[in-house]
Amino acid sequence: MALAAVGTAATISNNKRMADAQAAQDRRNADLLEVQKSQQKRKLEEERRKMISAQRAAYGASGVQFAGTPSLVSSHTAGEFGREIANTEFGIGVQQEGLLASAEQARINGNARNFNALASFGGSVLNYANSA
Repeated sequence: MALAAVGTAATISNNKRMADAQAAQDRRNADLLEVQKSQQKRKLEEERRKMISAQRAAYGASGVQFAGTPSLVSSHTAGEFGREIANTEFGIGVQQEGLLASAEQARINGNARNFNALASFGGSVLNYANSA
């Protein structure tokens, strides 16, 4: 019976370590996605600035004043980049939420495995007591 108790304690300890490790990994991955989101946003904002600068330079080189239609074209370009940035942030946010939910689920699953190990040990104790 003492050996079963030691085995149950080891199982519970192992379950907790595995659940904690999985949850920590999922949280680290969510943090990495935040870094990726920031990098992609900066990259898209830089591309937007370059595109609008190139448009202005092209209009200026051709002698067209940057008003009216040229201004609308640049505004449209900025809007397109803004939507792309928002879509990128949303998509990565969804991935982050999934990882954080996975971290919580790992913790819950670890607790459930521990409960099952304790219940199994309790059943063994009862069977041993009934047989004695």
